[in-house]
Amino acid sequence: MRLGELKKTLDEVVNDNNKIAINSKQLYNGQLYSISNYPNLIKALLALKAQSWIDFSTEIVGKLNSKYSLRDQEIHIDPNDYNLLTQCVNNINAKLPVFYGILDTMVKKQHEQIINIKLPIQEDFSLDDLSNINKRLSKIFSSINIDGTTKFSGFDIGTSWYEILIIGGFTYKAFISALHLAQEYYKMKQEYFKSKTEETHYKASLKEGEKETEKGKADYINRVIKIELETKISETVQNLNLDTEKSNIHEVENKIRVTVPLISEEIEKGLEFHLSLNPPEYVDEHEGSVSIDYEELQRLCEEENSIKQIEDKTSEEEVDAK
Repeated sequence: MRLGELKKTLDEVVNDNNKIAINSKQLYNGQLYSISNYPNLIKALLALKAQSWIDFSTEIVGKLNSKYSLRDQEIHIDPNDYNLLTQCVNNINAKLPVFYGILDTMVKKQHEQIINIKLPIQEDFSLDDLSNINKRLSKIFSSINIDGTTKFSGFDIGTSWYEILIIGGFTYKAFISALHLAQEYYKMKQEYFKSKTEETHYKASLKEGEKETEKGKADYINRVIKIELETKISETVQNLNLDTEKSNIHEVENKIRVTVPLISEEIEKGLEFHLSLNPPEYVDEHEGSVSIDYEELQRLCEEENSIKQIEDKTSEEEVDAK
């Protein structure tokens, strides 16, 4: 796990003393304990148990992780498991402030429009492979460019992750939208025929006497997904709330249309695209999947426009006064 990601994970559960806090309360006179910050707590403990300075048992962490899903926002555990969990956390907390202090010193806050790109893991990775990846990444960012450029900001500390800064605001919004669609596009291609309904639709599309073939299935999948993708691209561009004076809507649609398959191909080849560790309020990432709150994006855009109008009006009044 990257140091910045580890710090972000810990930030969800540490208190002002840089120690892990278990948000718990007794139930039924101590017969059960309720833990309200379970997902964040277990994620932090799972990340820490791999650290070399952990020289005590963390068995309870694995036990809880196997028994409860990280989708469970709150869990109820028996007193014995609670005591083991508390003992484990207390042991970690005895050393954590020093470790967290080192992390805090080493990890810089990332610009919100940084895109983190993880290079594929393979034994025979060569300089030619790296050069080819760089060319393909350059093509992706050139394809989506609207109002700015991209800048190589370096490597995420202690890793082989690229940090790419997208400078233009519209370009960033278009890129993360293309990334979100590319992840969906890749997932659809991988899972399409796991659905019995889709298998039936393919068979129904065959002409009388036409046989099923792998190529026929692949062609059918591509046609259906492209139709679905076209609808999503149009909806996405409308939701982006772009300034039509600065960007042509059809041009943006076309840029996203070109970029989505390019990103999807890279995901298939093993590249990972991740948001900044400190992304804008309207975008989030969970287990590698990007989600965009277009309503929040709309609200923020309206807020920015209101501020800009006030500033413009103030400037005009100052000019008139002179």
